[in-house]
Amino acid sequence: GIASVFSRNQIVERSFLIWQDQHFRPVQYWFDQSGRKNRQISVKFDWQTKSAEQNRNGTISKYPLENDGHDRMSYQIALMQELRQDHRQFNYSVMERNGFKEYMFKVLLEEEIDTSLGKMATLKLERLRKSNDNSKQRSTVFWCAKKLAFLPVRIQHTEKNGSVFIMNINKLDGILAERLSTARNKKN
Repeated sequence: GIASVFSRNQIVERSFLIWQDQHFRPVQYWFDQSGRKNRQISVKFDWQTKSAEQNRNGTISKYPLENDGHDRMSYQIALMQELRQDHRQFNYSVMERNGFKEYMFKVLLEEEIDTSLGKMATLKLERLRKSNDNSKQRSTVFWCAKKLAFLPVRIQHTEKNGSVFIMNINKLDGILAERLSTARNKKN
C-alpha cells in the first residue's frame, strides 16, 4: 500500500490498458516489490471470457471480471477520465489480494494548493470506506489538478493507528508537462 512508499522497499508497478466501449480497460498489471519484502503480482484481464487471472508469488487464482474491473493503477486513469466528464461520485471494482474490492470516491470541494510545480486548482476527493468504527477508519484523500487533466498531485493517507503519509508531485514529464508549460507561458 501507500505506506510502502516510505520504506526501504523498491516497488515497480505497470498497467497496460486498451480503449474499449468508451472506457480504458486494463489488459495486464504487474507489481514487483524488492528489498526487505519481496512480492511479485501479475494480473491478466480477459475481457472476452470476463475473467481475471492473478499470479501472486506463483499462486494462481481466477476471478470473474465485471465490466468496471480495474487494477490498482488503471482505476486512477478511469477516475481522471470521469472527473473530466464532470462526475462527482465514483465506484470501481479493483483487483486486490483476494479478488475484487469496491473503491468508492466522492468529490469534497475545489481547493487551490501549492506544489513544486506551482499553485494548482484541484478537486479534493476522498476514498470512502465501509467501517463500523469511524474513529479507527483509514482515509485516503486525493487532490487532482484541473489543468493537468485531473492528475493526482497530492495524496494523503491516514492509517488506523493515526500515522499520516503525504505524497506530493515533484516532477512532471510528457504531454501533461507540455500542457502545464504552455499554460504558464500564456500567463506571462
